Amino acid sequence: MNLKGYKILEQIGRGAFSIVFCVRDRELGSYFAAKHLTEEIQDAEEIANLPEVSLIRQVGSHPNILNIVDVIYENKRLTIIMDLMDMNLYEYITARKRPLSENRARRFLLQVITGIDHLHRHGVFHRDIKPENILIKRVKGVVRKEIVQVGDFGTICRVDDKLPYKTYIATRWYRSPEVILTDGYYGPKMDIWAIGCCFFEMLTRKALFPGESEWHTLELIHRLLGTPSKSMLMKIKHCDTRVLELRKYPPEDFRTMLPLVSAYGIDMLKRTLTYHPDQRISAARLLKHIYFQDVTEHKKWSKFSMSFPNLDRQADSVCDLNELPGNSTKPCNSAWSVRSKESILSTKTVHYIPLEGQRERNRTLERLWDMNNTVEKQNLWKQVRDPRRRRK
Repeated sequence: MNLKGYKILEQIGRGAFSIVFCVRDRELGSYFAAKHLTEEIQDAEEIANLPEVSLIRQVGSHPNILNIVDVIYENKRLTIIMDLMDMNLYEYITARKRPLSENRARRFLLQVITGIDHLHRHGVFHRDIKPENILIKRVKGVVRKEIVQVGDFGTICRVDDKLPYKTYIATRWYRSPEVILTDGYYGPKMDIWAIGCCFFEMLTRKALFPGESEWHTLELIHRLLGTPSKSMLMKIKHCDTRVLELRKYPPEDFRTMLPLVSAYGIDMLKRTLTYHPDQRISAARLLKHIYFQDVTEHKKWSKFSMSFPNLDRQADSVCDLNELPGNSTKPCNSAWSVRSKESILSTKTVHYIPLEGQRERNRTLERLWDMNNTVEKQNLWKQVRDPRRRRK
């Protein structure tokens, strides 16, 4: 394989329909990633209809969208030249011994949402958001910075294309309920569902719905969100009625799965993982969520402002009535509520650990995990976890 104007250095990736190389521009000396499509393209006019090529014409460049700098058609093969990134999010997560801190995961997530919002505003959606397609580049400087970009646009689709869309899209673990339950009747909100799955994976290093099949994935969704009612399922157009035969599960509390995540983080996650797509939050509204305000406006959360009961009062100021079912004009406290039934009955206020406390706790854990695995140090770890031993 030869590329006019570029020197091929090494292979850095491989997919079902492409091979990715690291290349160097012979004139500029700059390094890029070259995605070489393995399928032949007989007619050069077909190139304009390819998803990556059409993306350049429709969307344009954005800081959180992988930039395509060149398209080369040689010997009936197409090669797309893109910016070279350091790694993808999956590699970033698996290379670590511990999950990402909530603060770092939130900053990564904000960049992903910004890129997805840019796509949605231009009338296209990605259809395959997953950690492998979220790319990271480390920028060296006085303060280390990580730029996050959305890549791999081989499955993008226009919002105004005629339904139904292609059925077999997206990676199984990140497919939204409407993708599994219908034969192509879905929309941009499927990207939002996948964003929520990626956020959970950043915080835990575990996939949220690692199903062995589509129906197993759906069962895992029901175990977390609860099996939806028949009336809810009937609202999903062209829904597969076989779902009514699945076992009934009650919903779980997100806070039991992520006990150290802030109340705003739990609320944001629940809004991305809403079962019905019409009730799922949009990318534009997600950017305005209070969870990201301190990042975008450089504000710090107080301990009181992050309590669960106070979340309901603060959320009223940013609630969008148009997102509620039927465009209801009633107060939206219930739609924004993140409290469980038990906390409402007991009128208890649940506080999260403030950021300063999280940092101190993480530093303590790091010191503990750096110790040698001796009996004395195992006993010390037990003392840290057991309050009765500390009192003694």
